[in-house]
Amino acid sequence: MANEAQVVVAGYIATEPTLGMTRSGVPTLQMRLAWTPRRLDRATGGWTDEASCFATLKAYRKVAANGAVCLRKGQPVIVTGTLRIRDYDGKDGSRRTAIDITANSIGHDLARGVAQFSKLRPETELTAAERQALNQQGEARETADSWPAAADPADEMFDEAEEAEVAEEAEEVGEPGESEEIPDEKLAKSGRRS
Repeated sequence: MANEAQVVVAGYIATEPTLGMTRSGVPTLQMRLAWTPRRLDRATGGWTDEASCFATLKAYRKVAANGAVCLRKGQPVIVTGTLRIRDYDGKDGSRRTAIDITANSIGHDLARGVAQFSKLRPETELTAAERQALNQQGEARETADSWPAAADPADEMFDEAEEAEVAEEAEEVGEPGESEEIPDEKLAKSGRRS
């Protein structure tokens, strides 16, 4: 989307990621991201921590599906995405401010640890018509050997109307923790959750 604030944030995953779906079947992933700025105290010569910062991190589509498999609370990550700051009324009636980042990509911070990358293999068992029929029935077939085929990278980009539709559905889902969760049993059966 044009004229959006693009950000890159290095931090830690502060809450367990929550996998869900929009009403139209788009995978969503939500978690809190935290970072603590540090500064050099010239008087003592040591580093001091400033107040920790938090943002709600949201991801959709492939970033959500892939992130659900490999992201865990406490892991260091680097996130690129768009920044949105919004005001809302808290449960106690007070005016509050929320900081949201919609992730375009999420990766482990290799300055703070090691990671191993695995590319998902394309689906080989089902034809396109069979896969479409399963998707229309709302059934998800996920096994270690069958994952939806990677589309042309140009297909990953979507127009502003589709982006607005997904954002509207995400807003309708509500605040953190209110989206429909995918049961752990389905993830366990697929072999995608460790």
